[in-house]
Amino acid sequence: MKTLNRTITSSFFNSPDGFTQLKERWSELVNSEAKHDLTAAHHLAYAVLRGKDWTKGFTFPKDSETPMVYIAIQQLNSYRAPRILSVFDGILSPDVVYHIKNHINSQYILEGDEPYVGTTPKMEVTA
Repeated sequence: MKTLNRTITSSFFNSPDGFTQLKERWSELVNSEAKHDLTAAHHLAYAVLRGKDWTKGFTFPKDSETPMVYIAIQQLNSYRAPRILSVFDGILSPDVVYHIKNHINSQYILEGDEPYVGTTPKMEVTA
């Protein structure tokens, strides 16, 4: 399953109203010039945090045979936690990036999505 329930995601926030703060902060980001600084990895993290199916909403980029979700996974894997967390202004607990990476990684190891399983690197799970 490529979603997390609210019980799990609620533990990612620094305050009880963190979910609401996350949605408000994301709205601010995507409706400002800061949207140009958001990467596919940020969109992927936001989808996971919202409990959405993180494979939906990503398409194939022009002139590429690799789905955008795999590019987002690679970005998320290569970024350190502060780069992901910084846009969320302290709403998230510091270990949330570890949990997001762990969740996504376990989906690809257990489900073995085809046909890209051979081209999708195993994610390094570090906070």
